[in-house]
Amino acid sequence: MLVLLSTLWLACAVFRSQAISCCRSATDFGACKHHCNELESETDVSLRYEKLRDLPAYCPGHLISFWRCLNVSNPGISKYIGTHPSNYAKTCCLLPSTEECRIACRERRPADLKKTCPEAEEGSMYRCLDRHQASRNCCSSSPQISQKCRRSCQVVFSSELQPSIQMGTNVQKFCAKHQQVVSCVKRLTSDVVPCAEQGLDSKPEALKCCTKLNSDDTICRRTCQKDLQSQKSASMLISSLVAACGNPLAKNNLERDEFWNCLLASSAKTPAPVCPNGTPPPPKPRIDGARLQCCSKAKTSVCWEQCVQRYTRKRGKVQNWRKFDESCTYNPKEISMMNCLADVTEPCQLGCSGLSFCTNFNNRHTELFRSCNSKSDFGAKSHMQEWKKGVIHMPNIVIPIRDIKKCLPETWKAIACVLQIKPCSVKSHRSTICKPDCVQILKQCSNSSATLAALSPEEVCKELSPPEKKAPCISLQEYLVPSKYTDITDEVTHPCNPNPCKENQDCDINRSCYGALLDRCQSHTCVPGCPLGDASSFLVRVGEYARVPVVSGREGCFRMCHCDGTSKLSNCRILECIEPKECRFKGKVKNNGETFRDECNLCTCFSGELTCTKRNCPESVLSPEYNASRPKRNRTPDNVSTDTDTISTLPCGCKNVYNPVCGSDAKTYPNPCVARCLGLPPTRLTKGNCASIDPCEPSPCAADEKCIVERKTCLSITDLCVQYYCVSEGKYCSDLQLDPVCDSENNQHPNLCSLQFNRKTLAYRGFCKDECKPPSPAVCGVNGETYSSTCAARSARVIVDYQGRCKAVGTGLNHDDKPRCESVTCPEIKPLHCKGIVPPGACCPHCAAEVRVLYSLKQLAYNREGFSRYESVTLEQVFQILRRHISTTECDLFGYHSVEGDLVVLVMAVTAKPTKLQVEACNREAQKIEALIDTGTPSFTSDMVLSALKAARSRVPTLSNKPDKPVSDSHKNKVSRLNSALTATVLPIVMLPVMLRTGRS
Repeated sequence: MLVLLSTLWLACAVFRSQAISCCRSATDFGACKHHCNELESETDVSLRYEKLRDLPAYCPGHLISFWRCLNVSNPGISKYIGTHPSNYAKTCCLLPSTEECRIACRERRPADLKKTCPEAEEGSMYRCLDRHQASRNCCSSSPQISQKCRRSCQVVFSSELQPSIQMGTNVQKFCAKHQQVVSCVKRLTSDVVPCAEQGLDSKPEALKCCTKLNSDDTICRRTCQKDLQSQKSASMLISSLVAACGNPLAKNNLERDEFWNCLLASSAKTPAPVCPNGTPPPPKPRIDGARLQCCSKAKTSVCWEQCVQRYTRKRGKVQNWRKFDESCTYNPKEISMMNCLADVTEPCQLGCSGLSFCTNFNNRHTELFRSCNSKSDFGAKSHMQEWKKGVIHMPNIVIPIRDIKKCLPETWKAIACVLQIKPCSVKSHRSTICKPDCVQILKQCSNSSATLAALSPEEVCKELSPPEKKAPCISLQEYLVPSKYTDITDEVTHPCNPNPCKENQDCDINRSCYGALLDRCQSHTCVPGCPLGDASSFLVRVGEYARVPVVSGREGCFRMCHCDGTSKLSNCRILECIEPKECRFKGKVKNNGETFRDECNLCTCFSGELTCTKRNCPESVLSPEYNASRPKRNRTPDNVSTDTDTISTLPCGCKNVYNPVCGSDAKTYPNPCVARCLGLPPTRLTKGNCASIDPCEPSPCAADEKCIVERKTCLSITDLCVQYYCVSEGKYCSDLQLDPVCDSENNQHPNLCSLQFNRKTLAYRGFCKDECKPPSPAVCGVNGETYSSTCAARSARVIVDYQGRCKAVGTGLNHDDKPRCESVTCPEIKPLHCKGIVPPGACCPHCAAEVRVLYSLKQLAYNREGFSRYESVTLEQVFQILRRHISTTECDLFGYHSVEGDLVVLVMAVTAKPTKLQVEACNREAQKIEALIDTGTPSFTSDMVLSALKAARSRVPTLSNKPDKPVSDSHKNKVSRLNSALTATVLPIVMLPVMLRTGRS
């Protein structure tokens, strides 16, 4: 009965924004979830109705929460739905992606419709309304029209698909006595009904591919023959064939390779579709979704327009590339846009070797370059040959020079190599030569007597260098001499640079070889992906979501798309546009995207949302007055970095008391005061540590399901952070994804489900390791959490601060003015000659680079609308994806959530005996992440998770030339007594989260 009632209400119940959340309720029923997602992605109202009508065949009636979700998604529209939705214009209101647009559509408010429903984002709704208007004009032009004629006429306008020959025949047949209808249909279909995307429509070449399948492959063969003769679009055909014939990329689907190859070949031969009036349809824009994002960084409207045109190319239309280059490529004002475009084409990579001409660039293992390869090496040599003629030709500028064989030849060689190899500045990843170097060489080597000379060296360099004062740039002085490393070393390795994978694959460093104990383990793995637009080479990994700019290129307007098994972005959903609003801060206006400091706190403005850390800002302990007043035992030891050490207290002046509460984001806060300071109201807090709360008691799952605990921490504080998932009692855990875990008895399980079905206790994620066999000593992490073993801390991506349970309480000084970490014994720092950093909340120095990151809750909320599972972004997801950007095998990424509202990212060498080169490489990897966030590179802004990261600041440990003497026990005790308020910062804010009392679990 429930299913029958649901079927009656389906057509009025489902909208795209609601359907996604409803699909989540069908997680354990693959067919149901698949067809529910297909329903969400359908933009044709008639086909959407058919999918709604067929949904009960795939979704069982006992999915009560699923059907209830569909039934209540949109009450009140049922009166507009009749026997078939194509007969009623108001069914077009099913298509918009926002509630405001749907309401304006249903209530027929033209003014609101134009305001809330941009045509670029809601084109399917407007086309639907146009079709219904055409249907009324033609099919109801006279009351004497027969029912059969009216019906055959309405069918022509019922779908976005091109009317079939049979539809035209029916109109001719049933409307023979009503020629005004026939004429009207002929006239309006060419103007109103868009041409179908024919791609794989009923072509003999495509139908022949069905014979490539085995005779016993009945389902796939039948689907192939049936669908290729239907009126389905190419995208619908592919989805249907994948569902029936399997993923063409799957290893277990090799027997259908001949079929898929034949199908793709026939698709390439298919001629362009022809509209009913005999003319081809307008060309479909080809989007480069990565580069199109860079257009919003343009400073001038001319460059913005040309950039958008360039990266939304249309087939058959030749773009004026030269005009873009002359106006924008060499325009210093547009350096942010051009740097962004370079990040897509040639991202900055660590290390350079193997060059035969630009030899001073070899063995630069700890520097960043865009294009270190033989092609660029040859290009630099060609530059030198050309410049020997005495003239440098650049857009809009001709520079006459003297004989470079005699005038600073090594400097000219360095310039040629810099222009081709493109070293990146650390903070901004720019590859611009510093203005003083430019002026110096032109003053000495420009040919002022030549008739071509029109500008002074200062004027020339003003045109070539960035206009900002103190702008990051590349100094030529470094490349006038060879690298300090005289040979190629294997101390740092980069398995993914250059990319060893295919064009449609992304490279991942394989960091789990040692855990699996496998012989001949590959240093990397190749992951298939989808292009970020049909004209883009930028890849989105299969199974992940990406933000793709809308075709118009409007700033802040994106679609959220999913990379499915066909290696093509699908299930796209228009997100609400984010307006670039200013922020008000202490009576001052802060621009959208601006990052600034408020005393010791870091702040950033995003679309009117001001995000700042919550740290109190006491006076610096580096001041002579402070150091003179402090006891000698609290002075900073030699192996701790002391750039701008400060004392820290809890945010908002909260008392240094440990009374833990668990927030709705599944993060444990030291007391309710700190939680409120970070924006959590009392209604979203539960007393006690999050780890002590069992999310499966009482069980939230159905009677025939088992609740599996899966703990995580969410970034959003406004949404519930689900800590479990449900598994059918009859389902084998081995069917789930392989994600090994180790129990407290050192036994390995394929996943959490298997471990909990066997009633074992989780020790840590990953393969079981001998060094962590029970009984293993507890350790305290740099985040103040106690872990059962080193392996448990590492699996949580946390660095161990010291052995034993956490002893320190709060931050700053204790109530009796004693050092917070007085009873802590710190481990020996590695390497010994490293001046380490004390991470926020820790007691001991570590030779790790640190990046402090601010993120936007507003961006998370926007992104969440397009996330089909409607789950919040987790801390684990952020670190997992950030880890991919660490290109050095010997470095790894760790991190945690600060009690003061930011993310702490740590990058350190994980070898047994880190070398100076490895530490320097890890420092550069951390600074690279800082630059990628601050510059808003498309590799971050395209990612659903990383796009929420808005500002970053880093600090790195330093190394002395010679190793220090072994640290004595007395010196270790001095370090252990160090108050972690003596935390060093170069640029970042310092945030010290609360540590747990002894006995904290």
